[in-house]
Amino acid sequence: MTLTGTGFVDGATSVTIGTDVVPATAVTFVSATEISFSTPGDPAGLVEVTVTTPSGTSAPVGFSYLAPVVVAPTVIGIAPSSGPVAGGTPVTLTGTGFVDGATSVTIGTDTVLAEDVTVVSATEISFLTPGDPAGLVEVTVTTPSGTSGPVGFSYVAPALPTVGGITPASGPTAGGTPVTLTGTGFVAGTTVVIGGTTVPAADVEVVSDTELTFLTPPGTAGLAQVTVTTPTGTSAPVGFTYVAPVVVPVAPTATSLTPATGPLVGGTTVTVAGTGFVPGQTTVTVGGTPVPSTVLSPTELTLVTPPGLVPGTVEVVVTTVGGTTAPLGFTYLEPVVVPGAPTADSLTPATGPVGGGTTVTVTGTGFVPGQTTVTVGGVDVPVTVVSPTELTFVTPPGVAGLVDVVVTTPGGSATLGFTYLADAPGGPGTGVVGAGGPGSGTPVTGSGPRTGGGYLAYTGVDTLVPLVGGFLVLLVGTALVLVGRRRRTEG
Repeated sequence: MTLTGTGFVDGATSVTIGTDVVPATAVTFVSATEISFSTPGDPAGLVEVTVTTPSGTSAPVGFSYLAPVVVAPTVIGIAPSSGPVAGGTPVTLTGTGFVDGATSVTIGTDTVLAEDVTVVSATEISFLTPGDPAGLVEVTVTTPSGTSGPVGFSYVAPALPTVGGITPASGPTAGGTPVTLTGTGFVAGTTVVIGGTTVPAADVEVVSDTELTFLTPPGTAGLAQVTVTTPTGTSAPVGFTYVAPVVVPVAPTATSLTPATGPLVGGTTVTVAGTGFVPGQTTVTVGGTPVPSTVLSPTELTLVTPPGLVPGTVEVVVTTVGGTTAPLGFTYLEPVVVPGAPTADSLTPATGPVGGGTTVTVTGTGFVPGQTTVTVGGVDVPVTVVSPTELTFVTPPGVAGLVDVVVTTPGGSATLGFTYLADAPGGPGTGVVGAGGPGSGTPVTGSGPRTGGGYLAYTGVDTLVPLVGGFLVLLVGTALVLVGRRRRTEG
C-alpha cells in the first residue's frame, strides 16, 4: 500500500493499520511525502490507518479489508482421453486453480487422492488411472475452492485378436502342414482352434503380435474354421481346406452277367459281377445305349436292359473314372410266339399189342419241335415231331382195352383213342384148331380191327364164335374116338 502526505522521516516512520503495527523497518521511505508497506492480514472490513514519526501521529485514513474471492478449479483438457480397463494410464489435466497438496481427482466412481496427484503448476496436474469397467466416465478436480466441471475419459475393453491372413489356406487331411497366421493381438499363450481341434499354446509359435505359426492336426476333408484365442478373447474365423488324398483309380473289370439273356422288349434286371465299381462314378452301356445302373458294392452292380433292335448278342460295357471293362455279351431272344392248341386227327395204326412196341403216326396240326409231349394211357413216351402236322411215337406196354393218346404243346392238348389188343387163346404157334395163330391154318374173321395172325381184341362177338366152334369140334372128335374104341371092343 502506498501512503502520501507530509513529514515522513526515513527510518523513523511506522504505520498502524487496524490493530496491527507495521514497524519502520517494514515501511519503505520514498520521500518525505510518500511511503509504502504491505498490509498484514485482517478480517474483512474498514480499519484506520495512521502514520507515526518522532514528531507525532497523523490523523487516520480508512482502508477496507476485502474477503477473499473463492474461484473453483477448472479443467479444460485431458490427455489421453482413453485407456484400458485395467487402469495404469498416465493422464494429464490442464486448467486453472490447481493447488499443490490440496488437489484430488475423481474419475468414474474412484477418487485419486491429493497425495497421488502431481501438481505441476496451478494450470497442470497428472495422475494414473485406476481400473474400471469399459465405458465413458466423468473426471473432475477438487481443491479447497471447490470442484471443477467434468471432462470425459473412456475405459476401453481389451482388443480381441484378429486374423487377416492364412498361408497356405489348404493342406492334406493327414495334417502336419506348417501354417502362418497374420493379424493383431497375438500374445504369448495364444491357442489356435482348427476344425474343432485345439492346437495348444505350447505348439503355437508367436513370432510377433501380428504373426504366429503352427502345424495343422489331422482333419476331415473340406473347409475348416480357424480361430485364435488370447486372454482378451477369440478372433473371427478364417478358412483352411483339408484336402483328401488323391486316389489313383483302378480300371474296373466285369466277369459275368446274370442272366445273360432276355427278351427283345428289354426290362430284364441284370446283375454284373466284377471289380472297381464306384458309386456315382460308374456308367453302363448295353449295345452302345447308356442305361441307369445301381452300384451295390465295388464288386456288384445292377441294370435294366433297354429294348433291343434285333435278336442277338450285344456288348455290355462298364466305365468308371479308372477306365472301361472288356465287353460281356447279353443276348436278346426272339420273341416267343404262343402257338394255338394242337389238333389230332388220326392214329396210324390205332391198335396194337399189350406188350407195346407199336410205332404210331399221329396226324394233325400245331405240333412244335421240342415243345410237344405225348402220353399213352397216362404214360409219357418219347415223341418225334416230323412236321407241324405229323409226329410219331412207340407205344409202351399196356393193359388190353381202349386208352387215351394225349398230344400236348404250349398251346394246349388234343386226344385220340388207341386200343391195346389181348393175345388170342392158345397163343401164337399152339396149333389149336380155330385159334387163328400161326400154323393153325384157320384164319380168324370178325368185325373188329386187328394187327395180324394170333391177336384178337379182348372183347367183341367176333371172338366168341371161333371159340365155341372150336370147342364143339373138340367134343365131336372126342365122341367119335370113344365110339370107335367101343366097336373094336365088342368085335
